[in-house]
Amino acid sequence: MLRTYFVGLVLALAAALVFVTAPKFSAMPLLSLLGGEVLKEPWGYIKISTSGDEDEISITVFENGRPSNRDYAFAVVGPVGGPKSGAAVRGKGSVKLGPYYAELAKIAAEHGYKPKDVEFGLMIDLLRETEHNETHVAVERMLISIPLRPERPNKIEVSVEFKPQIVTYRKKDGSQATSHMQKQQLQSTPPPKIQDPSCPQYPQPGSYYLCIEWVLVSSQALTNQLIPTLVAYLTNYDTLYSGSVEVYSRIEVDQNTGLKITLPLGGIPLSKGKYYLFKYGFSLTLSSSVPLMSLGCSFRPDSSPISPSCVDILRGNQFDTPPRYSRGSVASLGVGASGTVWVVTYEIWWVVYEWNGSGWTRQPRYKEDTVYGLWAVPYAESKGDGIYWWYPKAAVNTPDIEYISALFNTQDYPISRFTVDSGCGVSIKYDNYYVVAKGGGLSAQPFLSLLGGAACAAGYCYLLPIATSIDVNYKTSEHINGIIAVSYTRPVYYETRGMGIRTYLESMGVEAYVPALFIRPGAYDIC
Repeated sequence: MLRTYFVGLVLALAAALVFVTAPKFSAMPLLSLLGGEVLKEPWGYIKISTSGDEDEISITVFENGRPSNRDYAFAVVGPVGGPKSGAAVRGKGSVKLGPYYAELAKIAAEHGYKPKDVEFGLMIDLLRETEHNETHVAVERMLISIPLRPERPNKIEVSVEFKPQIVTYRKKDGSQATSHMQKQQLQSTPPPKIQDPSCPQYPQPGSYYLCIEWVLVSSQALTNQLIPTLVAYLTNYDTLYSGSVEVYSRIEVDQNTGLKITLPLGGIPLSKGKYYLFKYGFSLTLSSSVPLMSLGCSFRPDSSPISPSCVDILRGNQFDTPPRYSRGSVASLGVGASGTVWVVTYEIWWVVYEWNGSGWTRQPRYKEDTVYGLWAVPYAESKGDGIYWWYPKAAVNTPDIEYISALFNTQDYPISRFTVDSGCGVSIKYDNYYVVAKGGGLSAQPFLSLLGGAACAAGYCYLLPIATSIDVNYKTSEHINGIIAVSYTRPVYYETRGMGIRTYLESMGVEAYVPALFIRPGAYDIC
């Protein structure tokens, strides 16, 4: 099991807060002056340049607009490999990732892309300790994302204004301090260094180290997965009285979207109990205005004499014959792109290393958190000159889309349910623009739509909070379109409903209910 280490103080130092009048952070990005591209983020700045033969990330932490003099620990997490950790001593630190860009270039090529046309997002988990009270220390963390470009080695400089998003409390252990003082009296010479460069040394007789440890639990690549652009949940009334369910989904990238589409990574820290939607994950930039995907599926009940079918409209062929749904039973239908989903799980542990006179003993104390990171990359066909077509996929009652439906029906998770339409008739037809408009939780909706996806592995399912973009200037109507039409065999009362999923929007620095492309047609009685 891969482990990375970096230091936390043996006893947390009390933070002396000096209130000063500081210029705004946006005016003070401590970045190198020459070369590279600078990206402005709500929390700071990112500078991307190239240097050497491996990727390197350096971090400068600010507090109240000024460089911090506190010590921080951080880990960098990507879709492959384990966390890479570092220490930002007095607010500054760096970590080398090796030729990580080459690993991501291989992923891009395996999925049909040229490395120059894509970028991948990495998640940074930034941590500090502050004095809370006489018995506890506050452990404060901030999660952000940065882009990494697989075409060449990346030198990435990050200037971040630290604003805690996750706060937990660690109990002070008085017995550790007593043991430390006793060993200082008994030990006459300093112990040897811990052979780990990310855990700085304190050469004091009888010293021990309280380290924070990022532990990779698992890293799974789930191939040939549905990355949904639209999911419909049929009640038993819907399946009992429906003759067919027609689904159409189209994604087009044009000048109004900057010729770019992003599937942000999702982060799920269990201690916070919510989903984080990060700005960077997997991004594709095209050379001109083109449709990425266009598909139509006709789903049928098991008693229908007509076979279900799905057509790839871009290629002009049938790509799938989806299973039939059963009359009188609930059903979940999903369409979207086919691709790979990475589920990376890591844990954060507090570990004590203590010198016993002849060697170091390692004592894990307790787990700080468990975090899931999710990335998705659709399979694509290159049409040349920076133009790509995604490969479509459809599914019926698979565990991932059933999990999405289960979220809608649970009361335990922070989701909002909103009515799209209601009435009495023999058919329901609507498009997802209306769903996005009804489900928006922000005055300026920054996401075109949430792809209501999920990934299931080893008996567990995780929500895949992927959006089509995170730019408030992008226009929904020119980017993504989807239509669901349900034809009933007799007039029914219905109440069509959608849902919004509460998530932390990294690009906006707020929490909001982001509308999912999820629909429950909701027939419940005969007219």
